[in-house]
Amino acid sequence: MTATDGSATTPAARPGDFRLSFGRHAGRRLADLPHSYVEYLARESGGATRRAARAYLLHGDNPDGEEDPGHPDPGSAAVRFPLLVWRWREAMRDRHRDDPLALAVVEDGFAELKTLCTELTGRRWPTDAECGIVG
Repeated sequence: MTATDGSATTPAARPGDFRLSFGRHAGRRLADLPHSYVEYLARESGGATRRAARAYLLHGDNPDGEEDPGHPDPGSAAVRFPLLVWRWREAMRDRHRDDPLALAVVEDGFAELKTLCTELTGRRWPTDAECGIVG
C-alpha cells in the first residue's frame, strides 16, 4: 500500500508495515501501535491510513488471509458489525418507509441487533445523540 493522501510516506506490502506520517506515532508501523489506536484509525482516519488499518484489523499481516466468520477477530468485529447493522437499518427503513407497523418492527430489530453487537464486540453502542443524530 502506498499512500497518496499524505497520510503515510512508506509503501507497505503487508498492512502491518504501513507507517504513519503524522501525530504522536509518526514513523511507526501499524503492527507496532496499540490495538485500540489501530481500531481508532480504522474508524476515524481517512484515505490510505483507514484502508491500511482496516486491512490490518481484518487480516493482520496476511492481506489474502481469510478470517473465520464464526469467530471474527474482536478488533475487526468492532469495526464491521456496527456498520453492517447500521446499513441493515437504513435499507429496511427505506424499504418499509410507507408502513408504520413495519418500521416499528425494524426499530425493534435494530435495538436487538445493537444489543447483540455490543455483546459480541464488548463495546457499548453509542447513543444517537453521541453520533450527532437528532430526531
